[in-house]
Order: sequence, then structure tokens, then C-alpha cells
Amino acid sequence: MKLALKEYWENLKVEYEATYNASIFSDYDVLKQYAERFRMYLITLMCEYSNDVDVACTLATVEQVLRDEKNSIELLEGFLEAYTNELSDTDKARIYTNLAFYYNDEGSIKEYDYLSAAVKLDSPYIETYRGLALYHFTSYAEKGSVEELERSLLTYEKGRSISDNYEMNFGYAVCLFELKEYEKAKTIFVQLLE
Repeated sequence: MKLALKEYWENLKVEYEATYNASIFSDYDVLKQYAERFRMYLITLMCEYSNDVDVACTLATVEQVLRDEKNSIELLEGFLEAYTNELSDTDKARIYTNLAFYYNDEGSIKEYDYLSAAVKLDSPYIETYRGLALYHFTSYAEKGSVEELERSLLTYEKGRSISDNYEMNFGYAVCLFELKEYEKAKTIFVQLLE
């Protein structure tokens, strides 16, 4: 299904770019028309494949593009409720991670709850660990809680085991620096500059 969704979106992009001779993301008002078409296609697929995670997550993302954040949240929470017994832990972690980012804009504790639930399922998604590490780091920055900083460090560490990328290493090094472990932080910062 993932390939069919990608192909449909790619066709919309090609049509847009041929018509307007610009990137599909260059004008929101026109993009909105194409996103609505994609949304209708996805709603049709949801009727046919109601338990397909790719369709549900893609539709939720399109709802975000259309600035219908509430629909995104309701869609994924309803999907979880309806199919939780059929979903793999990886699929649940994906949905929890998406929901956490949708709640992020509201400053809700649900962001933390969903990211924590995804971590408990051993989420394979780097976004889960980045989101939770940033949540803890922000809490540290706002409250000065060393405990939150240590949680951020541990979450970055777990994320680094999934993807040893620049962003995870940088966040990890910043946490070390804030914990006054300057030499360890310096080593990582220098490696990042090489």
C-alpha cells in the first residue's frame, strides 16, 4: 500500500509542477487543492482498507497539511482504539510517535505519554527518541531539573543506538556539556566537526 500512496502523491506533484512550473509547496492555496484531492483518495482507501496503518498515518498527515489538526488526532486515536489488537508493536509505536508530534503544538502531557508508550514498545523510529529527548531537555531548560536533563541524555543515548546520526549525537553532547562532562562532550563535538 505504501507504494500506491507514494505513486498517487508523486502523480499529483508532477501534475502540479507541470501546470504551475513550480514546486508543489510554493503556494499553499494551490497546494491545498491538491492535498484535498489526496485526502479524498485516502478516505476512499480507508473505506476499503480500514485497518491499513499506512493509509491512516498518511491521511492524518494530509489533515495536518490542511491545518485540520483535530481531525489528525481523532483519526489516529480512533484507529488505535479500533485496531489495537491487530496492530504490531512497530505499528503502534509509529502511531504513538505521530500522535505525540500532533499534540506537541498544544503543549499537552499527551506528547510525553505517547512518546513514552512508543519507547516501551521499542520503537524503531528515531523520531520517537528525538521527540522524547527534546521533551525532557525542554523541561530541564524550563525548570532547571537535572533529573530531566539526565532523562534527556539517556533518551539520546537510546536513540544513538538506533541511528548514529548528527542530530542524535549533537543532542547527546549538549546534554553531556550541561551535565559538566566537558571532555566527553568535546570529544563528540570534535567528531561531529570532522
